Amino acid sequence: MECNTSTEYWQKGASLLHTDALGTRDVALPQNARVYLVAGTQHTGCADTTADRGPCVNARNPHSPMPALRALLVALDPWGVEGLPPPPSMVPTLRDGTLAEAAHCGFPHLPGAAVAHFANSVAPPGDWIWPQPSARTYGVRECKVDADGNEVAGIRLPDVAVPLAAYTDWNLHAPPYPEGELADRDGSCLPFAPRELARRYPSRAVYVDLEAAATADLVRRRLLLPEDAEACLSRARQDARIAPGAES
Repeated sequence: MECNTSTEYWQKGASLLHTDALGTRDVALPQNARVYLVAGTQHTGCADTTADRGPCVNARNPHSPMPALRALLVALDPWGVEGLPPPPSMVPTLRDGTLAEAAHCGFPHLPGAAVAHFANSVAPPGDWIWPQPSARTYGVRECKVDADGNEVAGIRLPDVAVPLAAYTDWNLHAPPYPEGELADRDGSCLPFAPRELARRYPSRAVYVDLEAAATADLVRRRLLLPEDAEACLSRARQDARIAPGAES
């Protein structure tokens, strides 16, 4: 069972786990293997990750993949002990049109956001004593995004399924770091404008109902534990990004 955050696709070539080396066709995985993308998450993301900028241009991504990882760990045990298969692999694919080169992922224009249009290239290793640049690179691909800028495939936890922001797998360095380069392992959090939130969620009840539907679906598919679902709903009922005046 291989679980990746989105950053592994942009910076580490994780798409090569389930495509050919040139990124031109999907590869069928063995029946005893699973691969998952936790959409909209950054490397080393966890519950206490903050949205400060650090060395980056955009605020960093606080969306934690841990609820999905806990559910998959629970699903792993009966797979090994009882032969009960875990949820099927959930990754973007070329077949369904959700996997593409970085420049063609469809990220929308968001005022004030610094957008990455390239991913790290991945090349065959050269001389490890004296590495030489290679003209040959593997065909790494990334997950496409929706009109909000959130990834359309993989495990979409409530923060992505019922979004208040775009959560990306990439960020760009700010000076004095190498300006314009991908920030190492950091993603971005690009909050929706208050007017957009009010349009999308006209009352707190609407927001909580959508969150409840998303969590229930994830629990049903064994991608979220009931206790994590309740924690998500508790945060939704108190989320300060939904205006207090929107209480039902």
